[in-house]
Amino acid sequence: MLAILRYALLLEQGRGGAPEELVLSDRTLLVLGAVWSAIFAVAVHHA
Repeated sequence: MLAILRYALLLEQGRGGAPEELVLSDRTLLVLGAVWSAIFAVAVHHA
């Protein structure tokens, strides 16, 4: 959820363009993606 809001904020600030360039150039989005991936991996492992 936070990543979606951060992405929307960046678009609102006029930093639009190619989505992959925006995601890969923003440190906050990269950290949120890494945290989500870790939580998902732990959940799948324990399921």
